[in-house]
Amino acid sequence: MLKYNLLYYISVLKKTLIMKSIFYCLFFFLFAQTSFAQEANLSAISLTTKELVKSKELGVFEFTFPTQITKENIQQSAQFYTSYFTVNFSEPTHKVTISMIENNSLNRRIIMRFLATNNISTISIEGTSISTQEFYEKYLD
Repeated sequence: MLKYNLLYYISVLKKTLIMKSIFYCLFFFLFAQTSFAQEANLSAISLTTKELVKSKELGVFEFTFPTQITKENIQQSAQFYTSYFTVNFSEPTHKVTISMIENNSLNRRIIMRFLATNNISTISIEGTSISTQEFYEKYLD
């Protein structure tokens, strides 16, 4: 009788451990899904290819940001880059104008950080979306 009770408790213990493992795996999976879903990758619209060449020479770049990004978002992220460029934001049009303080490749690379802090991961140029890294390599470097 003792042998059967012991086997019964061992089987219950195994089932409990399996259920706990399944529960924790599901919990971890759901937690991971919700934490990754918090960040949206947004896209900004840039000028035409010809205008981007001029912008690089002049050190003034213009983007149209998505409507989810507010003036407060822009001001908050722009305050970290004041030694590299100034940022102007037009609320009605959502146009962001970046004016370089010193127009060189290293300082233009900082624009990538500014875009990343605003969750911008792609840039649309003449209807074609490219990654921000590709944008830097083609138009800012």
